[in-house]
Amino acid sequence: MKSPSTLTLDPPVQYFSPLSRGEYPLQRSGKGERGRIIGEIACGRSLLLTGLSLTDPSHKKLQVTSYKLRAGFTLIEVLVVVGIFAILAALGLFLSMDVYRGNSFRSERNMVVSILQKVRSRAVNNINQTKHGVRFESDRYVIFEGPICAAAGEEIPKSSAIANSGGCVVFDQLTGDRDTVNSTINSLNLTGQGFSSTVTINDRGRISW
Repeated sequence: MKSPSTLTLDPPVQYFSPLSRGEYPLQRSGKGERGRIIGEIACGRSLLLTGLSLTDPSHKKLQVTSYKLRAGFTLIEVLVVVGIFAILAALGLFLSMDVYRGNSFRSERNMVVSILQKVRSRAVNNINQTKHGVRFESDRYVIFEGPICAAAGEEIPKSSAIANSGGCVVFDQLTGDRDTVNSTINSLNLTGQGFSSTVTINDRGRISW
């Protein structure tokens, strides 16, 4: 750490530097009325004051008001930084939740499409020489054999956060066409998590979404 700079003016009189953490005596010699004071503070910063009168005919000791410079942050700066981090954290949480909801909805829709494709594939392959269908309920999906929508079958649980419009789709064996007589719907509406989608089954059994 550098010590405060020393000025010598004549006649010798002691002054106190306002720029350090403590008070450092300065020697005065010479005839100049003005001088330059360079103070070195403990953190390594320097401050330059010019035009400070050093004339003192009475040769008395002068006490100069002390100014202290300290390295650090003010309360306002800290609050601003904390506020920025809080905003960024809230924004990140919002975006991550939105992504999660979107993924959850798409996953449920993809499962519905997969079930329809599975059922149609069974009908096309004439498994057990009968028609195949799927029934969409409020809490589950039921895959069944035969033309009767109320028949029991394989149950698949659904997401409680995603609602569907309900109904039943039956596919003809071998052709895979939608059975327009026994099927109760030709489309299924899915809603939830702030999203919505419609899965459509045309008369030829083609599935689109």
